Amino acid sequence: MNKNCKIIGIAGGTGSGKTALAESLSLEFPKSRALIIEQDSYYKDLSDLTMDKRNLVNYDHPEAIDFVLLVDHLNKIKNGIKVKIPVYNFATHTRENYSRSVGKKDIIIIEGIFVFFKKNIRDLFDVKLFIDTADDIRIIRRIIRDKKHRDRS
Repeated sequence: MNKNCKIIGIAGGTGSGKTALAESLSLEFPKSRALIIEQDSYYKDLSDLTMDKRNLVNYDHPEAIDFVLLVDHLNKIKNGIKVKIPVYNFATHTRENYSRSVGKKDIIIIEGIFVFFKKNIRDLFDVKLFIDTADDIRIIRRIIRDKKHRDRS
């Protein structure tokens, strides 16, 4: 077990600045020692559903997240075991056929709207940060992000 491994959780509403904070924070550590994990990588793969049915799913609900896999991966990385983090495709609401392979890291920064939702995940964090951003700013950021990066209209 890597007793020196620290896990930092960053939560907040959609468009609150979680990713920007995680990226900024990661720059404070040598790249070889730090890892950012996006909760979005752990959206459930819905490739078994038609696209019409996938479009009806509420992705802003905890049911959309594969928490079992997320906890498994956090524990493995903390213990120096390599994992394959899913790569999620927001246009198709499915996981890609490839993944991101990561191993032992001293600093794990995980960000997402539901990273504090489950107690067994919260208990893994050494540091918990919650970003509180005004709703009007968040919705503007989300619209811009979804149009630019997630093929939304």
